[in-house]
Amino acid sequence: MAGKAGRMAANAATGSAAHRSGPDGPAKHAVRTEGLWKIYPQEPRPVEAVRGVDLAVDRGEFVAMAGPSGSGKT
Repeated sequence: MAGKAGRMAANAATGSAAHRSGPDGPAKHAVRTEGLWKIYPQEPRPVEAVRGVDLAVDRGEFVAMAGPSGSGKT
């Protein structure tokens, strides 16, 4: 693959958001999610550990998550 299309395909194949490029240049975020949900199937009803979380972590930024055991941090 040659040219911009080839580079974009190669970057997408790595799975690394920090290396992806868009029409405006390199991606700003190392990690980004919108509307993230995590549901654990349990009886008598499922547990919604994470509901609709939006998160963006920029390259070089440090982030820590805190919460009780079983709250969905992983």
